[in-house]
Amino acid sequence: MRKTLKRIFLLLKLDDPKRFYGVTFAVIIMSLFDMLGVASIFPFLNVLSNPHIIETSSKLKGLYHALRFSSPESFIIALGVASLIILVVSNALRAITMKSMIRFSWMKHYRISQRLLTQYLYEPYAFFLDRNSSELTTHLMSEVARVVTGILIPSMQIFARILLVLLILGLLFLVNPLVVLLVLGVIGGGICGYLYVLPQPARTHGRGISKMQQQHVQDPE
Repeated sequence: MRKTLKRIFLLLKLDDPKRFYGVTFAVIIMSLFDMLGVASIFPFLNVLSNPHIIETSSKLKGLYHALRFSSPESFIIALGVASLIILVVSNALRAITMKSMIRFSWMKHYRISQRLLTQYLYEPYAFFLDRNSSELTTHLMSEVARVVTGILIPSMQIFARILLVLLILGLLFLVNPLVVLLVLGVIGGGICGYLYVLPQPARTHGRGISKMQQQHVQDPE
């Protein structure tokens, strides 16, 4: 598992590490705004359901008087508008970041294919005598695309979701640590079981797809 993650990391950094770190930074900012969007809903719903909490909560009371609101209703409206703005900005950043991630991943498809083709062109003539041309075509056309759509893009999406989950759990830990520990136990157990069961069927399935694609290139009919 560690070797697989290391290979994925090296593929993502291949040829253009600055762009990779730029996309990673964008994912971190996106996750922070997603967490802020979730956090902004809690005080708004609390005040909406119980306006008297403005006087009982020291933080809300301090904010209410610091911004000089004239009534609880205006304070509720301001909280709702602020929460809506954060959610809109969060979703806009998510759309931009996801577009950047997909563009980055398909640029990897181009660069990996280019490297493979260059490597094939520099191989001696004897290299091609021992290999079927359909095998090389499959590697360039299908296998690289499978690496991008089945590994690179999902890996970046998983990283973004794990980061968001950790930020939300950190926020919930400040509210109720016991609930967070229970959630971590359930999620951790599920992930361990998933990683234990998945690898062998995935490898078998992947080999089967590769063989079918190679046969299709050899005989399209």
